[in-house]
Amino acid sequence: MASIRERAKKDGAKTFYVLWRDPETGKQTSLPFPSESQATVLQNLLNANGQRLSIAEQLLKQSSPSAEMTLNQVFERHLAGLTRANEQTIADYRTIWKYRSIGDSLGGLPVSQITDEQVGVWLKGELKTFSHKTVSNGIGLLSSVFKTAVRRGWAASNPCDLVRLPEKVDTERKATFLTVKEFWLLHDVFAPRHQLMMRAFVASGLRYSEMTALGVEATREGLERKVPALPVVRAWKKAEGWGFRLGAPKAESVRDVSIQSDLATEILEHVEKKGPDDLVFANTFGRQLRNTTFHNAGWQDAVDAARAKGLRKDPRPHDLRHTHASWMLGEGMSVYDLSKRLGHKSTSTTEQIYGHLMQKAHTAGAAMIGSVMER
Repeated sequence: MASIRERAKKDGAKTFYVLWRDPETGKQTSLPFPSESQATVLQNLLNANGQRLSIAEQLLKQSSPSAEMTLNQVFERHLAGLTRANEQTIADYRTIWKYRSIGDSLGGLPVSQITDEQVGVWLKGELKTFSHKTVSNGIGLLSSVFKTAVRRGWAASNPCDLVRLPEKVDTERKATFLTVKEFWLLHDVFAPRHQLMMRAFVASGLRYSEMTALGVEATREGLERKVPALPVVRAWKKAEGWGFRLGAPKAESVRDVSIQSDLATEILEHVEKKGPDDLVFANTFGRQLRNTTFHNAGWQDAVDAARAKGLRKDPRPHDLRHTHASWMLGEGMSVYDLSKRLGHKSTSTTEQIYGHLMQKAHTAGAAMIGSVMER
């Protein structure tokens, strides 16, 4: 049976959540309302119609054809209809909605009256503050919510269809690729307590959020196999509000990344006295080693020391991932295999970043076609 739960906001205002269990998915679902009377209407309709939201909404529409759905209300209904999304994905969407200012800028407006001009104003404001990729994620979610509104008959069209992100201005730093000699130069001037993690980075190509999320129990299991591998089953994600949380990575990023046996032995020795729930690579307190801490307390000092010894590049921690990719391509690994190893969604992403490094493939291709065409 549907029930109502009352929650008070920091400003004293109250929100009334209708909670029920979806009969098709079996998942607990909730929708917020600004008044108890509105929540009670939905509660009664759900209880009278087998907890089916689609029937309840149709009845609401028929009984109150002039009622206007706000964008925030459609957003909640959009989330309720995502049967394949897990709780972490829903939390990520709520974070985007809140911190990309969609809810504050457009959320209170009737969804049927929001125009492409209003979406454009929001978009321009976001582009002044956030990266092109971050804003792209925001407008992608916004467009999906409008599609739900159009399907349900709450809006005539999707205004996001008329809005285009400006071309991405390539102001980001280019990837830096270290040679083997340059890597060891940087490695040897690094703080000893982080040297093992550096070797693991360059040997696996893991993202920083993945490497620092490795748990001892799963890692032990992965490294004790015949072909040792680092198991990527979770990563650090921004939590709603402040801080980070451990969560499942995207489906394509869940993978086992093989590494050489001698490095596997070193990592196993490193975690020998750690508990099964501990982090493999942690800060001095055994908690999350944040990127900023790693950069400010070790990385930049090492880069400066390496440059004093002749290094002419200025790498970032993420460049160890780029370096790994360049070494693999240099040894003849296919783009497909590298894409799977790096956890890319498709080979097109790998080709876009590293295509210019595929010299062995180009050379081999030229030799092959030359041989075929010989008379």
